[in-house]
Amino acid sequence: MDCTRDNLYYNVKIGLSFPWEIMHGKTPKSQGIESLTLRKEREFMDKKENQHLSTVMREQSVKPRNLIILISIAVVLAFIAERIYSNRGFMVTVKAFDMTQFMSGAFSGMAVRRAVLFFILIGFFGLHFLIPPKTLYAFLFEKRYYVALAVFLFMVLNQYNGYSIANYDNYIQPASSLEYADPVLGEARRIRSDEWVVSTPNRLSASFGDDAFGRYNTLMRATETPNIVAGKMFFCYASLANPLTLGTFLFGRVYGQSILWYGALILTFLVSIEMLLILCKGNKVIASIGAILITFSGYNMWWSQVTWLLGAQACIVCGWHFIRADQWWKKGLLGIGIAIALAYFVTDLYPAWQVPVGYLFFGLMIWMSISNWAAIKAFSKTDWLMLAGALLFALSIIAVYLYYDMEYINSISSTDYPGARFSNGGIDSEFNTLWIQEMFSWCVSPLINNVLRFPNVNQPEIAGFMTLFPLPFITAGWYGYKNKKMDFLTGFLTIYSIALLTYFVVGWPEALAKYTLMRYTLSMRALDVFLFAQLYLLLVSLARLKEDQKMGTGAAVATAITVFVIQTAATMVVFGEWRIRKYLVILAVCSAVVVYALISKKIKIEKKQTGALILMGIFTLVAGLGVNPIQKGLDVIYEKPLSYEIQTIRETDPDGKWLTLNSEKITQQFILANGVPVINSTNIMPNMALWQKLDPENQYKIIYNRYAHVKVKLIDGPTSFKLITADAFELDLNYDDLDTMDVTYIYDDAITPDPELSQRYQLIYDDQCRIYKVK
Repeated sequence: MDCTRDNLYYNVKIGLSFPWEIMHGKTPKSQGIESLTLRKEREFMDKKENQHLSTVMREQSVKPRNLIILISIAVVLAFIAERIYSNRGFMVTVKAFDMTQFMSGAFSGMAVRRAVLFFILIGFFGLHFLIPPKTLYAFLFEKRYYVALAVFLFMVLNQYNGYSIANYDNYIQPASSLEYADPVLGEARRIRSDEWVVSTPNRLSASFGDDAFGRYNTLMRATETPNIVAGKMFFCYASLANPLTLGTFLFGRVYGQSILWYGALILTFLVSIEMLLILCKGNKVIASIGAILITFSGYNMWWSQVTWLLGAQACIVCGWHFIRADQWWKKGLLGIGIAIALAYFVTDLYPAWQVPVGYLFFGLMIWMSISNWAAIKAFSKTDWLMLAGALLFALSIIAVYLYYDMEYINSISSTDYPGARFSNGGIDSEFNTLWIQEMFSWCVSPLINNVLRFPNVNQPEIAGFMTLFPLPFITAGWYGYKNKKMDFLTGFLTIYSIALLTYFVVGWPEALAKYTLMRYTLSMRALDVFLFAQLYLLLVSLARLKEDQKMGTGAAVATAITVFVIQTAATMVVFGEWRIRKYLVILAVCSAVVVYALISKKIKIEKKQTGALILMGIFTLVAGLGVNPIQKGLDVIYEKPLSYEIQTIRETDPDGKWLTLNSEKITQQFILANGVPVINSTNIMPNMALWQKLDPENQYKIIYNRYAHVKVKLIDGPTSFKLITADAFELDLNYDDLDTMDVTYIYDDAITPDPELSQRYQLIYDDQCRIYKVK
């Protein structure tokens, strides 16, 4: 390989890149502290590379005439695409084309916003015909932070978010018409009720009242509830555990929700790139595609962005660069980054993920220390003080957070659910075939599922990562075979994956699960982390395999066939019906081709591995973007006629307590989001003081002592509780006990009004639903 500087910076920018140190025969272990000469030479190289990229971009600059043509074509195609998208339901059901119907609403605010998004997408694809793709993507990679900032500002200023709150339009006064009730693009997912029914209304409720964003929220459960458990919506020192919440504190609910959604999404993508650049020896192609496979995975998208993906990876990234930074101000900023990332991870307080993730990133921290041991040994006193300061800063945030959250922790820990829930792994009746489904869930994208209608698929529960299992184990084993041993990172990821595999497939002895804290991890949650580790293992192994170490034709074909057989057999069992089996076989064939391209040395690396990774990235990106909608603002919550009525009542009686009838969780959370106290809003912690008033003998304690959605029915008989599911119960409430609960307003949306309610209480609102005033 020609390692002259001219060829080096060209390869780094537009081909598969290699770190400068490796090109000069320096590995992290042998490099230690760079000398001043080496550092100056590296800075010179970086400067020259940037100058070269700028020169290339100038040479490839688009002529004004071509740019005008591209814009014109993009405008026309965006308009057509928007009209087809808006009329997609009408065009399917009506045979004759109707131009009047087709053009109806073409210049509405919704249509214009949708067309702008299509224009950006089409214009971006059009640039591929004007600028060579390698040059275009090298430029985007180099300027990725500026591009990310531009995307972030565009989405926030347009008040876009990714929450499925449009579902409220189907339950709350569906006959009322709102322009921005539906998503601008995409589909609101009803199944993600934890997000649009629980988390979002809880966060929104924190912004009301004289003590908005204070320590306690008196709207949730209509009693004092720690605001910090409502998405960290308590404005205090502990808010540093998630700085994105500052957007809500500073700019209000609408912009705040946009900042929370797209801030987390974009930061996860950028941090994943940096993490994979570290793990994969600077390979920019693998790092970029890998970041897509992580950020837009079904796991991250269906779970409405997973906190630890950002927090845990950011800890390692900031730590790595802290060790290698050569200026005090850089170390200072990176130290702050370490502190906030660590606090962000720890204060998530979901041990089912945190425990296995903690083991994974503890191992990565050991690898990081070994790789940079020479630099660590050369730390000055100032370096150690700055690192200690960063850790103390993190501990202070965590300590304050736990102090304010202790009431919730103590309460939920003593519940029958989820406080009494423990596991030692293994496949149980609930897990059953879910683990096989999740390993191959990437093939059930929401776009495909909308057409083929896969049976018995709970997509959030089976959402995972695209790993082409068992390819990660095979590539890691092949890497060890060709090099006579594995390096520390590959070996650790392999051993870790095997250990986690035994946990959720076989199960661990109860004592081992207890002392390793894995008893707090359910099998299905351990599987999530296992697949993430498998993705790391696959990318790390591919980055380490040299071209001459790739598999020959026979071994590559055998591996591709193995993946094909396993994927086909597994998907046929858990997804297969006669009408979709053809799709599954075709997909398995495509997977086999991708596997062959990744590991075979038959074709040049630029033509095969990059192309195969790009195909994986495109599939994941399209599937991931199809999960969550692009929703404008919060009109579907705050612009309904019912919303105005609630807001009017709130102005005159802000402390009046509400109770909703018959609904399991949706209407009460909608009312909560509008800023009034709702007794049976989701009980994120049990309201023991209230329930024990209705059950003084603790006859039903095991039912209501839990995190729960509360359904209420008014009856003439004695008050009682019934368990519906592990996280829901029904309260059959005697009319006379309304005074015991201190109810002021009753909301009812039953199709047939209850005549007894009208006889007993004053009807003050009647429009597709009813509000009664009790006292």
